[in-house]
Amino acid sequence: MTRILMRAGKDPRQRLSHEQSLAASGKAVFGANSGNMLFYSSVHRALSTPDTEITTDAYVFERSPQTPKAAAARINGVYDHVVLPLANSFRGTFIQPLSKLEHVVRSLKVPVSVVGVGAQMPYGSSFADLDPDVEKSVKGFVSAVLDRSPSIGVRGQYTAELLEHLGFPSDAVDIIGCPSLFMYGRPQPMAKKVDELDLDGRSLAMSYTPEVPGMADFLDYNVERFADSIVIPQTHTALGLMLWGERTAKAELSRFPVHPNHPLYLQNRLRHFVDAETWIDYLRSFQFVTGTRIHGNVAGVLAGTPSMVLAHDSRTAELADYHGIPWKRFAEIDTKTDLRELYADIDLSTFEKRADVTFDTYTAFLERHGLSHVYQPGNENPAYADAISRARLAPPVQTLMADGEDGRLQIVDRLRWLRQGHEGDQLRTKYSVSLPMGGAKRYPALSTAQSTRTLEKKVSELSATVERLSAKLDVAAAPKPRLVTRLRRAVGKRAK
Repeated sequence: MTRILMRAGKDPRQRLSHEQSLAASGKAVFGANSGNMLFYSSVHRALSTPDTEITTDAYVFERSPQTPKAAAARINGVYDHVVLPLANSFRGTFIQPLSKLEHVVRSLKVPVSVVGVGAQMPYGSSFADLDPDVEKSVKGFVSAVLDRSPSIGVRGQYTAELLEHLGFPSDAVDIIGCPSLFMYGRPQPMAKKVDELDLDGRSLAMSYTPEVPGMADFLDYNVERFADSIVIPQTHTALGLMLWGERTAKAELSRFPVHPNHPLYLQNRLRHFVDAETWIDYLRSFQFVTGTRIHGNVAGVLAGTPSMVLAHDSRTAELADYHGIPWKRFAEIDTKTDLRELYADIDLSTFEKRADVTFDTYTAFLERHGLSHVYQPGNENPAYADAISRARLAPPVQTLMADGEDGRLQIVDRLRWLRQGHEGDQLRTKYSVSLPMGGAKRYPALSTAQSTRTLEKKVSELSATVERLSAKLDVAAAPKPRLVTRLRRAVGKRAK
């Protein structure tokens, strides 16, 4: 049995509720962006052969306060291989986690495989403009990986050229695209379902990136025209908004659906997902998927729904280009572009032509790294899909304004999560109750400091009690003076 440790939020076969998924960590179980679920779920499925046991790390080794050497020691003693599915990790905001991963990797004694890492820079940027801190972190991480790996798998030509610019040999860099596209094996072609998009039907699913200039105008224009369109935000803060109505908006972002008073929230036209499978299944009923989020579009591709990436940086452009996913530069599109025109002109043939090449390249990469996969004859694992089916994964997340039976049932689930029964009520730190006549117990709202002092007092009282009891036991165990005297006399008589 081969034991693999994989960087992933969770095992895709594990069912977590919406609330559990958000509460799993400060950035939700999927690590801030739900798009991460697609590529780590795909790699997990691909490597889950009957003779392989995979443990997901829940991102603990890049977040844990433990030292890299301690983390590596835990891994070296148990696992045969470490697999790191990564996203746009070569960027300024990922320097610290990448550095932590680098130092863990340097202390490992087992092989390491990086699957699908990419750079993120403004579209058309020169490598001469690369942030020195980013350059240092990328060099350190890649060199550590290549000491324990025959190559590093990158998402596209742009990232490969970046690593070549930094001095890494081309034969140590494999362009493999994003593993998310191979969720179900060899990619299947997309086909148009209608000749023209329906303005009145649920024909359009969109993703958005608030930081992209012009995005608010583009979103407003299209959700108004397509009256029943759905918007799919992907951040952990959006999940908190949809579950609990938590306002996450900064003033400059108020035009986006990031607060509970936004029309899309009030109309329940937002959906979020905590599992890759439910996301893909949901998009099968749509006619067109588009937006600036690369994995929002990949989910559409996997659903067989025509999808178009509106690229806004090097990362989204190189991925779409490598796989042949239809794409356009968002900066070149008018914010009042009629999406029916984009749909009418969409070319799906390149994706179909690229499918065999990209899939064969990906599986060759896995084999180069000594990783068995389910696409090899004899390694098939049909029980995997069956396990996902039996897990009854959580349905799409709706807002608090959802109507119908599904909407009400989700509200019931959230209320159950909040209350957690009578024992949960007894432990509340807010909204305590005091009734008259002294017949009710009062549950005061205690600060952390007050709670600590209360516990310290109880420990002190218990310690004193233990000391008293110990003293009594010592006294009880001591021989009585009269008894000792009698024993001495008896012994003396026998001696005579």
